[in-house]
Amino acid sequence: MAITADGGRAAGAPRAGQPRPSETPIAQFAHVRDTLERAFAAEPGDGAWAMVARRSVETRFADLPAASRLRSIDCRSTLCRVETLHDGYSDARVFTQRLASLDQRAWSGGLFTGPIAQDPQSGAVTFVTYLVRDGVALPVIPDGAGDDPSGL
Repeated sequence: MAITADGGRAAGAPRAGQPRPSETPIAQFAHVRDTLERAFAAEPGDGAWAMVARRSVETRFADLPAASRLRSIDCRSTLCRVETLHDGYSDARVFTQRLASLDQRAWSGGLFTGPIAQDPQSGAVTFVTYLVRDGVALPVIPDGAGDDPSGL
């Protein structure tokens, strides 16, 4: 369930017509998450922007669906990393649809979001969302199979 700012499929996510039924949504998003985690970890801090971005995220994510909760926010110089917890995948789907919706958009820059963990007993799903500073290009996610990262 990796989406980009325009609601499209992130490179490295399964292509239409090529489902990976044996992989969980968490495994399908792992390559995207790993790439973005490395980019995020390598970023220096920008205290002024990070503080403003954090406040913006707190405000814009305050109206999450009822079955969703904000867990953490960390902003650097061009990326924010936001973790949210959802009661299940159906609740997470409402959250991701809201992120991708132009009229309910919670962020003006680009974004990637997807699942990173699921509680086997409760079914609760943790999503990570990477928000890109407005005016900055989305990080390139190379296809895990070594294909062209454009996904064409």
